Amino acid sequence: MTSDTLRFIRKTIGYTMEEFAQLVGVSMVTVYRWESGINEPPKSKQKRIQSQLNLTDEDIDEINRLLSERRHSKLCTKIRAQLCQREVSDS
Repeated sequence: MTSDTLRFIRKTIGYTMEEFAQLVGVSMVTVYRWESGINEPPKSKQKRIQSQLNLTDEDIDEINRLLSERRHSKLCTKIRAQLCQREVSDS
């Protein structure tokens, strides 16, 4: 489970880091470290998150796919904007 996936799940259910930490049985600092990519949640905690929120492995895969598409879309938008700026400055 990636840091982006964890953050997406937490924000989607409307939990603060503290509330999410209580749900999973860890400290808020631990959730912060997971979401920042400093540490990765152990498999046991990943399974607990999935169990508590009734998420399947397929659900996690779908979230990862959606986040990847979102990053791809943002990158395409950024590149297009840079090309437009370059064209304007070259004119």
